[in-house]
Amino acid sequence: MENLNEKSPEYIEFLRTRIAPSVQPDVAEMMIHYALSESEHMRVLDQIRDYCFRGRAPIERPYKRPKAYLVIAQTGAGKSNLTMKIQRSNPNIVIIDSDAFKAFNPNKDEIKDKYPQYYGHLTGLDAYLHRDEIYDEALKEGYNILIEVAPSSRDLLFNINFEELIEHGYDIEAFILSVSEENSLLSVHERYEGQIESGMEAPKLTDLKRARDSAAAVPLIINDLLDNHPEVKLVLFKRAVIKDKSREVSDPIFITEKREGFMQAYNEAKQDDLARTLEEADRRIEVVRNQMSIRGAHPLHVKQFDEICTIISNSKQKS
Repeated sequence: MENLNEKSPEYIEFLRTRIAPSVQPDVAEMMIHYALSESEHMRVLDQIRDYCFRGRAPIERPYKRPKAYLVIAQTGAGKSNLTMKIQRSNPNIVIIDSDAFKAFNPNKDEIKDKYPQYYGHLTGLDAYLHRDEIYDEALKEGYNILIEVAPSSRDLLFNINFEELIEHGYDIEAFILSVSEENSLLSVHERYEGQIESGMEAPKLTDLKRARDSAAAVPLIINDLLDNHPEVKLVLFKRAVIKDKSREVSDPIFITEKREGFMQAYNEAKQDDLARTLEEADRRIEVVRNQMSIRGAHPLHVKQFDEICTIISNSKQKS
């Protein structure tokens, strides 16, 4: 593991500026401790750069315009399936995915073993820096790019600057998934348990507070895009699942790309998704609880899932 002393005081202070104020102080110190040194960060960046750009080519401007695809939904909504759909139609895309970049962290196994409940935090400083560095390089060279965004109510779309994209000659398309909060919260744990069972190197369990905040932020993003960004093409999808199975089909279902009535269509699709989720919830909850019991889940994971079950129970009572 990288030693804290291998990072310069100036770099440590820079890293501190990257930590959200809401992060608990003890977790923040662990994040600094596990952050890579400057030299190790650059070594890993070279690996990620090869992973992202190999087999892709920049767009020959000014003859063609590069595209920026934004896949927007809360965490656990199924953005990866929509990303795969877009990628099949245009394979010459640089996928900018901080979650994928976490798997390159040389400390990932130690973090996963010692602090599985903080995996996202302790790999996040470098992963998000790598995301920004790959993004800047892709824009400079004019590659098609795709970014999955689970927004936040404070930072909205984080570092995405529409004016910058336009200045670099990009056409921008925002693909939005309409998914109920209850469905995405369940999916966060379904995804995590499935990743553990499959032996995935970097399983991801999103913090409940972060998950709920991202769900609340999606309508804010839609309203902002409708009101302030006419240059952005909006495309709405809803998540599809196979009936009586707790897995998603590969292709979300297209709803509309008309700006007029877009928010209404989003809300209606989310209500449909909620109704279906509440019908399936008991079965899905039982599956996750069995998986957690078999592996001896961390008490914090169990506590979070209990809170999600309470949220779903309250939604049932209201429906």
